[in-house]
Amino acid sequence: MTAACAAVADAIHLGPGMRVLDIGCGDGGFCALADGRGAEVSGIDADPAAVAQARRRVPSADLRVGFMEALPWLDDGFDAVVGFNALQYALDIDLALLEAMRVLRPGGRVAVCKWGRPQDNELFAVAMAMGVGRREALRAED
Repeated sequence: MTAACAAVADAIHLGPGMRVLDIGCGDGGFCALADGRGAEVSGIDADPAAVAQARRRVPSADLRVGFMEALPWLDDGFDAVVGFNALQYALDIDLALLEAMRVLRPGGRVAVCKWGRPQDNELFAVAMAMGVGRREALRAED
């Protein structure tokens, strides 16, 4: 996971002052990396125990218990939204992606990382749902 987090952080040009949201933040691994690079960190996960662990790991972060289909942040509030091994587990992928786009500032970046066996990789469904970043293209059945 550490290598994946570093690769995504580099791809989104994570640095000081950047506002980043980790959906499905789990125990806060990426949040800690982002905090270490000077980013303003937020995260959400449906598992209260994982969020409690993430809060201990990154006390300065805005970490909340909730669902990625109903993000409790304002529109256009983040420079980047990331998800590690998470989006494919959304109750509604279309809604989760729309929410990610809603809280993302214009010109911001969405980064999705999934690991596992290629034949089991739901990331392709997520990538198809994302289209080329057009809000109207965010439909999983497309």
